[in-house]
Amino acid sequence: MFVLKPAPPRSASNRFGPWVTVLTSFIIAIALAASPAAAAKGGGKGGGKKGGGGSDPQPEVFTADFSGNAGLDQLRLGVYHRNIGSQELGQAAVTWGDNNAAHGGTWTADHDLFCGTPDTQRTVSSSKSDFAVDELVYLCRDHLMTTMGDVDGYSIVWFSPNQTFDAQEYNTISWDVNVTDLLKRQWWEVSIVPADTEFLATTDWLASVANIGQYHPDAVVVGNGPFGGDVHLSVQGVDQYDGWQNVCGPWGLDPEGCASKRLRRTFTVTDNNDGTLTVDYGGMFTQTVAGELPSTFQVFFKDHNYTPDKDGQPVGHTWHWDNIVVG
Repeated sequence: MFVLKPAPPRSASNRFGPWVTVLTSFIIAIALAASPAAAAKGGGKGGGKKGGGGSDPQPEVFTADFSGNAGLDQLRLGVYHRNIGSQELGQAAVTWGDNNAAHGGTWTADHDLFCGTPDTQRTVSSSKSDFAVDELVYLCRDHLMTTMGDVDGYSIVWFSPNQTFDAQEYNTISWDVNVTDLLKRQWWEVSIVPADTEFLATTDWLASVANIGQYHPDAVVVGNGPFGGDVHLSVQGVDQYDGWQNVCGPWGLDPEGCASKRLRRTFTVTDNNDGTLTVDYGGMFTQTVAGELPSTFQVFFKDHNYTPDKDGQPVGHTWHWDNIVVG
């Protein structure tokens, strides 16, 4: 005879096993979605530095590190001579002034034609008959040089990433450059200006001398002039540097950098998205000032020269640039 026995009671693990499996799978899925790898695929910044969201792809960071002596194709390059004209590489020159005048100049620049050390020199010329933009901006030893001598009163060599940037997505601009003492009449600057506005510009009292415009009212400018070795920090037309020291000189901020062509310092401008900008000035100081990046902007790196040999001859007439990042 068979006796029907009641089934043994189910253990807790047996009763809840299926639900435990489902719950575990759900927790794992949430953890994976929050992982850094998933965030990278999903787009980190979301709607940008001033946006919300979370699903939009992160904008591609602009980087030019000139590795392998390459990267000029990422940039626009040009030159301006006050009494001669201007030219952007790949475009026709625009000339003005006395067509019969013999404008031009020849000088030496760092790194010989074999890209030796920065103490070795090459001979460079620029004139109305040949602006020679490709000689004024060149690559050696995995970084970029700009150079300009005493050509005709006031000259600017410039380069710029060949794209515009939306401040909703890009909030930091950084670059490396040397701060070598090239005397008072040669200096560099980086201008962050509203897209498609005048960039061949300078501070108000020098604009008429240079025969160019004043800084755009929304521009952000960082440099070491208009007297070489100065600290220059201008936001929306206002000088914002609150210190008293120059870069070079007896009480300079960076005597080591001023004495060396090999050393390059890192400068950074960051929009904090709260009505302020923070500038790291080559590691010499950091300052937060009122202002913001233009809503759509371009970045121009400029080599200013106001008769650079008038008060002595700078050795090399050259600025060395590297590691340009907009992100």
